Amino acid sequence: MNQDGVVDATDAGVIDNDAANFATGNVNTDLNGDEAVDASDISIADNNVYNLVTAVFPSKPGPVNLMLRKIKSALMRIQLY
Repeated sequence: MNQDGVVDATDAGVIDNDAANFATGNVNTDLNGDEAVDASDISIADNNVYNLVTAVFPSKPGPVNLMLRKIKSALMRIQLY
């Protein structure tokens, strides 16, 4: 919920608060998309906290991406002349 890449107690707390306040609509804490923050959303968050779910981000560009960037840059220079 706080977009830090880790599902932890902080995220679960935000969902618990929204569930206690009967939050509805298109909110970040509605994990199952039924437009109501309730026990099912808490359950999803708790399972993800328990399983130590984290986001995976790509590292630096690989050699193919670097080569494509160089080719694109060279083609743009050719078109400018």
